[in-house]
This record gives sequence, structure tokens and C-alpha cells, in this order.
Amino acid sequence: MLMRFTFRALLISLTLLPGIHVFAQDEATRRVAPAIATVLVRSNANRFEFVGSGVFIRGDGVLLTAYDLVKGAGEIQVRMANGETYDRAELVESDERRNVAVLRVYASLINTKS
Repeated sequence: MLMRFTFRALLISLTLLPGIHVFAQDEATRRVAPAIATVLVRSNANRFEFVGSGVFIRGDGVLLTAYDLVKGAGEIQVRMANGETYDRAELVESDERRNVAVLRVYASLINTKS
């Protein structure tokens, strides 16, 4: 009797747990995706020469990216996951040794209500 119960519990858990795992991944992706941005950098040419990514760390437009990407940039543009584009971002601070740069886009970007 105990063996039957254990077997049934195992079958039920094998059926339900993958669905829960996928749901958790979907939920995490839904919550994190708005914080990811594409960073485009132009030095002096007419077109953007370098493309990388960044992550917003605050809702008022502060994001982290790689210093190598923005070093010597003439112009920095940030595109949100929803397609919205901010034409001007400025380099606020950087740490060349750790390859980290802090950029600022002057806009309220992330909905703080969850």
C-alpha cells in the first residue's frame, strides 16, 4: 500500500513539476526583460559602430554596461526591450579595471509597481 502511494506521488510530481519550472522561468523573464537594454555607440562616424547590452539598475534611468563598449564614445543611444529609444545617454562613472560603466538616460524608465 505504501509503495503504491509513493509510486503515485512520484508520477504526479513528474507530471506537474516541469510545468511549474517553465512557469517560474516565464515569470522571471517577464519581470527581468524590461530592465535589459541595447546600447549603441557612435564614435565619430555617421553610423553606430558598436552594439552591446546593458541592464537598468534603477528606475530613473541608471544602467550598467561594459566600459570597453562606451570608452571614447562620441554618442551613446539606448534602446529598451519594448522598442523605445533614448537618443542621448551619458557616461556617469566607470571602472576601467573592472570593465564596468554607469550610464544615465534622463527618463523614468521602469515601472516600479509590480
